[in-house]
Amino acid sequence: MSYEHSFAPPAIPRGTPPMRINLYSDTQSKPTPAMKAAMMEAEVGDEQAGTDPTINELCERMAAFLGKESAVFMPSGTMCNQIAIITQCRPGDEILAHETAHILTSEGSGAAALAGAQITGLQGARGQFSLDTLKGARADRQFRWRHRLEARRPQRHRRFRP
Repeated sequence: MSYEHSFAPPAIPRGTPPMRINLYSDTQSKPTPAMKAAMMEAEVGDEQAGTDPTINELCERMAAFLGKESAVFMPSGTMCNQIAIITQCRPGDEILAHETAHILTSEGSGAAALAGAQITGLQGARGQFSLDTLKGARADRQFRWRHRLEARRPQRHRRFRP
């Protein structure tokens, strides 16, 4: 099978040092004078109408960098999280996350309001829960939410029947 376009990322040359990218928070770094100058000189337009050349170039660069056909600009981590939840979950799904996860503590019930999904917080050291905790969370329920991990299994555990 041959494809006209390949969206695989380019091969990394041997000997290239590892690249560390910190996407944790935009509040951990401060722009350098060169970064500020680049922002001030950037050509701008209406991003919502698709006419911002700087955003369009950023999306094109990221798509090429990641080997994807296209990319979309999202101005906040919360927007990214909520769009990810909306695309992966359906109403009635449950999201299992660490009890300190941003989607649970800081996003104002966005998953419930926008996707109809419930987030259950799981305990664990240093922001990580164990496999046993995950198994326990899935087994220790009288009422079962649909989990995305179970999406291909038949729904045999419905409590109420019409």
